[in-house]
Amino acid sequence: MNKFIKYTFLGALTVWMGFSISCTEEEPINLPPSFKLTGVSDIMRTTATFAGTVSGDVSSIKSYGFEYSTSENFPGDQTWTLEMNGTPSSSVIATATGLEANERYYYRLFATTGASKVFSSAEYFQTLSSSAPGLQEQRASIAMQLMKALILP
Repeated sequence: MNKFIKYTFLGALTVWMGFSISCTEEEPINLPPSFKLTGVSDIMRTTATFAGTVSGDVSSIKSYGFEYSTSENFPGDQTWTLEMNGTPSSSVIATATGLEANERYYYRLFATTGASKVFSSAEYFQTLSSSAPGLQEQRASIAMQLMKALILP
């Protein structure tokens, strides 16, 4: 519909209904950034690496990162933060250290945009148990198997 017809219609509607309608230009709406968790990797007894993406309007982001917790409700006394300052690139990766062995952890992405803080949905993972072989033990076992295979035909 062209502007002339639209404005003529609004003018006629104003006269017929007895009140006026004013039009203003729409201002852009700054939507919060959107997040997607892409997984957790390198899960060991005391460490894990989180990954995710941030898209949308990231220009207003002041800081971002991951929160992780032993509770799915993320209470303050059971929540730890891996925070980075500035505007994120599309991929966000961070490694948590000092985790407890054989513990379920919940994690989520976050961003602060001045006064507000927005979050992704949360996911969870479980660290390896104390009795599970660590990376060093796994490497030693593989090296031993390789040596046996090369020495003993």
